[in-house]
Amino acid sequence: MTTTTVGLGQWQTSRSPGESLCILGLGSAVAVCLYDPHTHTAALAHVMLPTGRDGEETPAKYGDRAIPFLLEKLGEKQARVDSLRVAVLGGATMMCRGTSALLEIGDRNV
Repeated sequence: MTTTTVGLGQWQTSRSPGESLCILGLGSAVAVCLYDPHTHTAALAHVMLPTGRDGEETPAKYGDRAIPFLLEKLGEKQARVDSLRVAVLGGATMMCRGTSALLEIGDRNV
């Protein structure tokens, strides 16, 4: 079995039952996991921020871009989008609640 670590703002796909995708240390970041059990195809993004800017070259870094991007990548691997299992993990509040809505990035990422 092999394990591929997905870094901050990065993404990865896999189509092998013997391969694992993982993220270490989420904090306020969010792991977006999509998995097709029929084709054993998975996609994982390590989302840092809720929204990106136009022209941004790193779609997995932003929540509003990561999911459509991962769906596109899974489609290229012939995953069955209608049977996907989805998990979203992380989104911790790293600062004191109520300080500022701008600092509550974890909530906004989720």
